[in-house]
Amino acid sequence: MNFERLSPRLGFLLGFAACAGLLGIGAYLQFVEELEPCPLCISQRLAILATGVVFLLAGLHNRGRRIYAVAAAAVALVGASISARHVWLQHLPPEEVPECSPGLEYVFQHFPLADTIKLMLTGTGECAKVDWTLLGFSIPAWTLLAFLLLAAWGGLQFVNGGGSRTGNKCRAGRCRRDKRQVLLDRVVSILFLNRLCTKTEQAPQPPVFAAAEK
Repeated sequence: MNFERLSPRLGFLLGFAACAGLLGIGAYLQFVEELEPCPLCISQRLAILATGVVFLLAGLHNRGRRIYAVAAAAVALVGASISARHVWLQHLPPEEVPECSPGLEYVFQHFPLADTIKLMLTGTGECAKVDWTLLGFSIPAWTLLAFLLLAAWGGLQFVNGGGSRTGNKCRAGRCRRDKRQVLLDRVVSILFLNRLCTKTEQAPQPPVFAAAEK
């Protein structure tokens, strides 16, 4: 892909499309494959949603490219840290796995907010279970890879000038042409006024008739 021709707006919208696709895969695994998400799975989905929102706002706003790029990369890296925590839990020995928690519905209804947030970020015993794999990698491992790719894509938008480089060159060239035109107009005006003054000085003076003396 030629990044010189890829506009930042299109790059951000592609990032949003990737996030939407990841959320669609999560919905398929939950509602079709009937894999219930654990607390860390929910947190990762929220991180994907937040990254997608940043990409979408960047594409719609089409200004502040570098600020949006840094924000998207930062949110994606936060999601990557949650995925890394999830992968780490899945590789713990059975005796070191934390205890399982009540269902998420019960947690949301009865746990304090601080405890709920801690649970969503640190995980519980059910987060250590591996229910689905692809090519030997679990869902959190693939999600970690996706977050790293999203962060890298956001970083690319930080340095991606895209079609704006050509536009800047055109605007700079048009500005230079405008300055030359203004200078040329001034020179022509000065020459015209100078020539007009010269003609005025060389014009024949009207005859002066003296009164005859009687």
